[in-house]
Amino acid sequence: MYLEKILGTGTKINVLSLLVNNPQKSYVEKDLAAEAGAAVSEINRQMPALVESGLVHLERVGKTKVYSINRQHFLIPALKQLFRDLNKIYLDAAKK
Repeated sequence: MYLEKILGTGTKINVLSLLVNNPQKSYVEKDLAAEAGAAVSEINRQMPALVESGLVHLERVGKTKVYSINRQHFLIPALKQLFRDLNKIYLDAAKK
C-alpha cells in the first residue's frame, strides 16, 4: 500500500514530520539524522522511498545529498494536518 511505503518506519515519520513542518528548509543527511534522532545510515536507508514517492526532493551538490519537501505534492496538506493533530494528541496526553 502507498501509505505503508511512505510511513513504514519511525525514522520515516520523524523525517517527514520535520520536512513538512519546515518546508522552507533543505537538509543534508547528517542534519536530518541529528534532528530526526536517527543514525545517518538509517537516513540513507529510508530516504529513497520518500524520494520515490514524490514527497521529498533530492538534490545532489557534488557528493552531498540535499533533501527538501515537495510542497506541490497532493498529500502535503493532509500530512500537515495529521502531524498537527498528532502533536495536539501527544500534548494533551502529556498533561494527564
